[in-house]
Amino acid sequence: MAAAANPPSTSPALELTWLDHPDALGAIHAEWQALAERTKTDPFLRPAWLQIWWRHYGARRRFTCLVARRDQQLVGVMPFVLERLWFGPVPFSVARPACVDPHVMILRWPVEPEYLPAMFAEAIDHLLHQHGVLAVSFTPVSEEADHAPVLRSLATDHPHLALRDHDAGRHVVVDLPPTFEEYLQRISANRRSQFRRRRKRLVAEVGMTSDSIVPTAEQMDAFVAFHNAHWQERGYGGHYVDWPGTAEFYRELAAQTAEDGLLRVDRLHGTPGEMASQFSVVAGDTAHWRLPARMLDPEVDRLAAGNVIYLLMFEHMIQSGVTRIEAGRGDYTYKIDYGGRYVDVRRLLVLRKGRVHAVRAWLLLTASDLLHLGYYRIYFSRLIPKIRAVTGRRPRPLWRIWIRSRV
Repeated sequence: MAAAANPPSTSPALELTWLDHPDALGAIHAEWQALAERTKTDPFLRPAWLQIWWRHYGARRRFTCLVARRDQQLVGVMPFVLERLWFGPVPFSVARPACVDPHVMILRWPVEPEYLPAMFAEAIDHLLHQHGVLAVSFTPVSEEADHAPVLRSLATDHPHLALRDHDAGRHVVVDLPPTFEEYLQRISANRRSQFRRRRKRLVAEVGMTSDSIVPTAEQMDAFVAFHNAHWQERGYGGHYVDWPGTAEFYRELAAQTAEDGLLRVDRLHGTPGEMASQFSVVAGDTAHWRLPARMLDPEVDRLAAGNVIYLLMFEHMIQSGVTRIEAGRGDYTYKIDYGGRYVDVRRLLVLRKGRVHAVRAWLLLTASDLLHLGYYRIYFSRLIPKIRAVTGRRPRPLWRIWIRSRV
């Protein structure tokens, strides 16, 4: 399907076209991939990721995408999904970037930087007025993201727009130098010597080896099982149980994107077998570190295999040209100790200015926050682990309404 959702709009510099289905993007797949390479776009907004994401998560969502050309050259792609959230009998229509979930931090869009303001202005105006959504949510937004200042400027420069800009915690970013030895010099002398001692001990005692792979579907399955076993021994479900459909999603990604190398698993082996692993999503010079796994064994703990593979992952990333690791939301002292820094995360929603829209946005955010408090913070995080410990109840996935409500 290649028809525009409505007639193209033009400016002296840009030709802007809206496409209304992911299939329509097949015609620009190669151009989009080349644009993503030029702009060092995050993996979540690359064509292979979007196509697979839509197959797994597109149900009950509408798709629309802004495509920009200048002098016939592709200079920007902005895919969005539109969905209706229900809190009791009250519906709220929301648009957000496609291919994201509450973990995904978009740092770079597939847009030439000079065209970001014009494209965001067109996209937000179109979504608010042509599709009639209450708000366009970009949550979560890192202060490191290229589009964070652009969104704030749009709300300032366009009097018909309002911006909800709230604190949403922080995430960790690790900046990597050109060599691993330079990285080691950046951390404390104690941490540096500790890592070297542990690595030597692992080699001497269990014949440690390590590798960094672009996983096949079968190797992705193995990491999923390894990760879930690690957490289920502790009474939790593990990421791939908590988040419905993710195991199948990443399996297909591994099967379909080997040439793109979007997925990475760093592994540490020894005589006990695979002792520890780290899973990341990588594109351009940025890696999004996602999940750890390790063998639950007193000997593995004594040898600190999980700590060693964490730093060996950095070594492998540096060797492959990665200069920045987005290391996840939350407060992690050990990540800071190993060269990370905290970066603020924001909750950004753009809506039309006006009292009615402001009240409806307040209701949406309040309902979302109450669901988060009651369901996730109290029931899922505190009560369910205690119930499982007593009853042996099997872990169950997170509620989909909670996942979609994180605006």
